[in-house]
Amino acid sequence: NPLVNEVVIPLKLKDAFNASKPTQDGAALKYVTNPELPKLVEAVYGIDAPATPRNDLVSVFLTGVKGLNKAKGKVTPSEQLRLNMSTPVTAEP
Repeated sequence: NPLVNEVVIPLKLKDAFNASKPTQDGAALKYVTNPELPKLVEAVYGIDAPATPRNDLVSVFLTGVKGLNKAKGKVTPSEQLRLNMSTPVTAEP
């Protein structure tokens, strides 16, 4: 997903995350459930960050959303752009 490295992964680990294999992305679980950016927005702008752990983000970033873009069968947690190819093309989006 675009910007995952910018929004979820802490600054000190960005290069290591970019260099890792997708099958190793599960190691980022603690950063997915407790992302850095909401804390920074809260500190700078005084906007309340959502409560952690953000278990809702696990499906978005690591497994896919059930019924939308999660593959059938066993899923290896990995950060990737998931496209739902079962949605038909339409002439009028």
